[in-house]
Amino acid sequence: MKRPDPTRRAVWLALILTSATAAAQTGAPVVEPAGGAATNPYLANRAAPATAEDPMERLNRNLLEMLNRQERLEQELRQLRGDIEMVTHQLDGVKQRQRELYLDVDRRLRELELRGVASPAAPAPAGGAAGAAVATGTAAAAAGATASGAAPSAAAAGTPAAGQPGAGEREAYRRAFDLLKEGQYERAIDAFRGFLQSYPAGSYSDNAQYWLGEANYVSRNYPQALEEFGKVLEQFPDSPKVPDAMLKTGFTHYEMGQYDQARKILQELIQRYPKSTAARLAETRLERMRREGR
Repeated sequence: MKRPDPTRRAVWLALILTSATAAAQTGAPVVEPAGGAATNPYLANRAAPATAEDPMERLNRNLLEMLNRQERLEQELRQLRGDIEMVTHQLDGVKQRQRELYLDVDRRLRELELRGVASPAAPAPAGGAAGAAVATGTAAAAAGATASGAAPSAAAAGTPAAGQPGAGEREAYRRAFDLLKEGQYERAIDAFRGFLQSYPAGSYSDNAQYWLGEANYVSRNYPQALEEFGKVLEQFPDSPKVPDAMLKTGFTHYEMGQYDQARKILQELIQRYPKSTAARLAETRLERMRREGR
């Protein structure tokens, strides 16, 4: 059997595709070349009707759908990468703030221990001539009572002088402070509140009020921490804890996203106590806020 000429075959295919495309677009019937299916084997073996979908169009549509799907996936991937970078940045910030908090708490704890505030032992005399007189008088009373064979009186046995904390106050403060050092913040909060109820005007009341705010701050209970630090400023305006309370008030506003309030209180702290450690920490936080654009 004689094979069809390749050139003729190509011409027939072009005519068929052109006719089929035109028919699909206009709805007109396909006009077959002269001779019909009897003389053209390619027309006789057509499987699809003239109005069937063009394979090229179907292929193009599938390719377009694939491209759109790929574009959507790439967009979602870019969004996920952006979210990961944002979360990573936030996590780094949290780690840095936590480190600053721990360093600050550790420094303050060491300062208190060096001053003997948290020690259960009796504090040193008030200082100066008055302190020496109190100590001398107490020792003399105890010695006189012993020499006479009588038991020491309550005053000679350690009753605190005016302005000095008693053993009960020292012990209650020590228990609350130990809970804070051990990281038992909820129990420390209850203990400091109980201390302030029992000794509202005690020697350690300003410290207890400050550490009550600190325990809430570490527990991320920022609204309550803000309230407790505010009580230090309102109820103990002459306390040495005021600069620290102002600093932590600014830090608390920062954690709550209240950057204007944080900036205001930190700047006020620097103006009022320019040489304090709290002022230096405030400058560090303000510089950080400037870098962050806040």
